[in-house]
Amino acid sequence: MDSGTVAAVVIVGLLGAWGVWFAARALAIRRRLQGDRVVTCPETGQPAIVHIDLALAVTSTAGSAPAPLEACSRWAARGQCDQPCVCAAHLPASSASALVKAWAKDRTCTTCGGELVEHPLVGHHIALFEPGGITREWVDVAGERLPLALATCLPLCWNCHQAASFRRLYPELVVDRDDLTVHTDLPT
Repeated sequence: MDSGTVAAVVIVGLLGAWGVWFAARALAIRRRLQGDRVVTCPETGQPAIVHIDLALAVTSTAGSAPAPLEACSRWAARGQCDQPCVCAAHLPASSASALVKAWAKDRTCTTCGGELVEHPLVGHHIALFEPGGITREWVDVAGERLPLALATCLPLCWNCHQAASFRRLYPELVVDRDDLTVHTDLPT
């Protein structure tokens, strides 16, 4: 190979390596910052759901200011603001899933006493048992209401939530028995 070909191969290799690095960095940033972020609005003192501008977060240089917000639940009523909560929105603890995970830590299911486990890939989320007796998965709670729901609801595992939902929706199909006995003398 002549020196021009070697130089071209080196340049293509370096560009490929940079492309892989950039793609890996973009995926890591997206995974870390995507989704609902629950912050306290400094102007109102109320919970707000914000979304970080992921395109700007990915393309910003390391060490620069945090990427701005793309959306806020308060903007519809109040209009855009100076985004004083942007630093809080970038904290890992501000994601809705992190709030629920911290809330569920060291707790067990109110009904069965089992472990509270999230399986978001298959759609199984920790549920909340509301004071009125209704159960719902935390992802079905409006973001602005999530902090209040976590303060007033009891934890429920996904299996018990499914059983309670079935019981509520189809009460005519449910039979409760306190004296359930297993009969081993039944003919086969």
